[in-house]
Amino acid sequence: MILQFVESQALPGHLNMELDVEMAERTVEAQEPLLRFYRWRDPTVTAGRTVREDVAFGAMLMYPGSLLVRRPTGGGLVFHGEEMSFSLAWPRSFAALRDLRHSYCAIHAAVQRALRDCGVDATQATESDADAGVVCSQSTVAGDLVGPSGKMVGGAQWRGDGFVLYQGHLWLRWMPAIEEAIACSLADMLRIRPQQTALSADDFVNATERAERWRISPEPLPSA
Repeated sequence: MILQFVESQALPGHLNMELDVEMAERTVEAQEPLLRFYRWRDPTVTAGRTVREDVAFGAMLMYPGSLLVRRPTGGGLVFHGEEMSFSLAWPRSFAALRDLRHSYCAIHAAVQRALRDCGVDATQATESDADAGVVCSQSTVAGDLVGPSGKMVGGAQWRGDGFVLYQGHLWLRWMPAIEEAIACSLADMLRIRPQQTALSADDFVNATERAERWRISPEPLPSA
């Protein structure tokens, strides 16, 4: 068994969401986890699957000029600028990540080790904020990574039909070295070998056909 990982590309937010879902669905047949790193072509705010649209639009006043996209996973609102994001998908039968709470903390512990190898210090939170709000960067959940300036890594999960999808965001500028370190650390945690792969032209065609379903606002919201 191997951990295939895809290096990041800067893509529209709705296409990033659809590619994550396609990737997750693929793990059911392959019975292997799949890791993808990605960036955001435009300033984008993603809203967790249960966030009401009126709440999302209200919070968007904090991020004028951004696109608004729905995430398949849970959680609140995340602003994506020049930072890195990644997703990890695996079949539900995958014993190493069967429990959702354990898997959330284990993924972040692996990321913490990777960041340390790159000279970035982070601490894993042991408790959740009692008054957590809808803006993810301003609230911490047990298992998140925090640094001297605040939250550094957070994520959310979704149990789909035969698979689990984790989507994570790093409040760090994109650096290829960090991607490779995270891939190696996650593979080591899963006790499998990492192997770089690439998305095919068909992957992009198929995702583009279905990606519009993730848009909440097709145009950037105007500045106040």
